[in-house]
Amino acid sequence: MRPRVLPTCASRAGRIPAWLPLGVVLVGILALLARLEEEAQARGVERIETARYRLHTGERWSSPAWTARLERLLLDAQGLQVGDREGIEALAAEIEALSFVAEVGEPEVRWPNGLIVPLRLYQPVACLRVDADFLPVAANGTILAGYSYAPHRASGGHLPVLGPHGLDADPDFPFVPGDVLAHPAHLNALALAESLWGYLDAQDLGRLGRVVLDASRPHAWDGKPGGVVMDLEGARRIHFGRSPLVDAPGELPLPNKWEHVREALLAWEAGEEFAAVDVRWDEADRLDAPGEER
Repeated sequence: MRPRVLPTCASRAGRIPAWLPLGVVLVGILALLARLEEEAQARGVERIETARYRLHTGERWSSPAWTARLERLLLDAQGLQVGDREGIEALAAEIEALSFVAEVGEPEVRWPNGLIVPLRLYQPVACLRVDADFLPVAANGTILAGYSYAPHRASGGHLPVLGPHGLDADPDFPFVPGDVLAHPAHLNALALAESLWGYLDAQDLGRLGRVVLDASRPHAWDGKPGGVVMDLEGARRIHFGRSPLVDAPGELPLPNKWEHVREALLAWEAGEEFAAVDVRWDEADRLDAPGEER
């Protein structure tokens, strides 16, 4: 048997370690990335292009005034760098402070010059008359930006107006976007407005037309508790009873009340005029006048 010839120290020293070529490649990649980053910064690529934006929303309602306000914020933020975390968070805070923004998520930088700011917009359920204009209102009472000379169009109908006009407001300092309604009459009317969107479809809303929801009276026309009314165009009135916020024994369930409203609207469309309909009972009651007493 021939003896094995062991490699000498010199031959071992001359061999290239297996990891060395990979190490050279990695070092080369890191150097290339560093150079690209320097070149990108020199060309201004690290600057976030806030003037070029896209607003994705799946909400059923949005105001052009909201888009314009967001656009002004983004244009003011030109020059923001992708590495400026403090500046990015400041921009997100400014967006969250807008009256129509309900929530802002964590901003995410997209290299080389992109930024994603997830946000959730408020959805108005009603509007409020302020002087000669109207402002949309969210279900939690937040007054939103978006002045209009008439009740806002939405989902085939109009945002219901919270009445009565001027309630709980100082005439020298009327409501402005960002204020939150707190008067019980407003909150009860808001609950009715939110209920309206849940029970009436686009066709019903078209028949309903412009409507004022007034929850300022504690009692109905007959002296019983529950004086919430819906005032429709053409001097027509619907006596709704208690607000959806009130859970009182014996109160007709909401689905039944709204079915009475739908039937009254269909009958009116067919030519059956009415001055008032009382939907508080199992059978809707037609009245000869908006507030007729028996």
